[in-house]
Amino acid sequence: MGFCVGHKHTENVKTLTTVPVQNRTCTDIPCCVVFLIFVIGFLAVTLWSFAMGDYALLLYPTDSHGRVCGRDVHDKPYLLFFDLIVCVKLGPSVVVTGCPTPQVCLSSCPNYSWSPDASNGDATRDSMICLDGVNANDPKFSGQSVQQLVRNGQCAPNVHPSKPVLNRCLPNQSFELTAIVTGQAHNNADKSMLLQNPDDPMVNGVKVSQDTFLFKLVTIWEKIVADLTQTWHIIVICILVSVVLSFIWIYLLRCCTAAIVWTTITLYVTLFTIGTVFCFLRWHKLSTTSESATYFESYSVMASYFRWAPTWLGLGIIFAILLGITLLILIFLRQRIHIAIAILREVSKAVSSNPSVPLLPILPFFLEMIVIVLVLLVAFSLSTISDPVGAKVINGSDPVMNLSLEDKAKKGHSGHNSTYSM
Repeated sequence: MGFCVGHKHTENVKTLTTVPVQNRTCTDIPCCVVFLIFVIGFLAVTLWSFAMGDYALLLYPTDSHGRVCGRDVHDKPYLLFFDLIVCVKLGPSVVVTGCPTPQVCLSSCPNYSWSPDASNGDATRDSMICLDGVNANDPKFSGQSVQQLVRNGQCAPNVHPSKPVLNRCLPNQSFELTAIVTGQAHNNADKSMLLQNPDDPMVNGVKVSQDTFLFKLVTIWEKIVADLTQTWHIIVICILVSVVLSFIWIYLLRCCTAAIVWTTITLYVTLFTIGTVFCFLRWHKLSTTSESATYFESYSVMASYFRWAPTWLGLGIIFAILLGITLLILIFLRQRIHIAIAILREVSKAVSSNPSVPLLPILPFFLEMIVIVLVLLVAFSLSTISDPVGAKVINGSDPVMNLSLEDKAKKGHSGHNSTYSM
């Protein structure tokens, strides 16, 4: 009887050990070949993009002739748009299509106002901004009146006080597009100025006020980047301190797991409660007094954010949500916390026996970040090899939105056509 049982058991074991082994195929080698082909192709595209691309086209603006301001035109690093309202009329699509208005490189952004209606004949020709970044007194514009130069698109129809934003001259705070219905604005002398050429349809003021929000977002982003460049060393120090505290917390779990876990939970609840109360009190104080900074006010320092009432309202809501989640976990999952404490006690012992385990995810993280950065660099470089130069403009009229793609080799001769780019 024992023989029969043993015999059946042996047959069952053979059946279980032989069936999974049959009809197996190896897919590692074909997948490895596909991966190697991908790597080789990616390296080839990377080298080709770095050899043919031009990062200056992304970092610096280019004028209507395809010249990079500050590089091809060394003494003129800033870009001026002849008629910025044409860009505003296109809305967010201007980022893709380009702004169909003449653009010139300047040594500095203008700090004055000029319009053909307010000018005194040819007496203010030196205040005009024309093609190639010169004024209307240039010899090549002799024999043409101010109206002819503006009508032919050779000079800007208006000049407004501007400031550089990402090396592009945009209207500063002294020139606000405040018209909601009339489509007009006022210069420093409180004189009414048309927002575009008289021959074109009037721009709706609501449209202007909405689309200029995009340019203000660019200004805010520029100041955020400036703040980060000034405080990056503090951010790095805080990250290193947090890493050291994390290791200390792991080693403390080994000796007193329950006390550390409950202390951490208590600190979380206390922190979120104090943060919620403080943020809402600060929001109430700023919203009822004149201390709060207005929207789009100076954001050159981090302290400006904390003078804005909605900042504290948002922080208070976030702290309240985190506090609510923590309390719900404590109420409904308190039994699971005891199990988690036992698991953490054993995990801390395992980590203490092999201190290099917490450092293991750091290497893949840095490798993944390198790959992501490399892919972004390749994408940016490829975008500069062949990109839309701009939309054609016919005598300052509405743009004909048929974009012409020109290779990098042709950009040097693009000054002979009538296309304009951002």
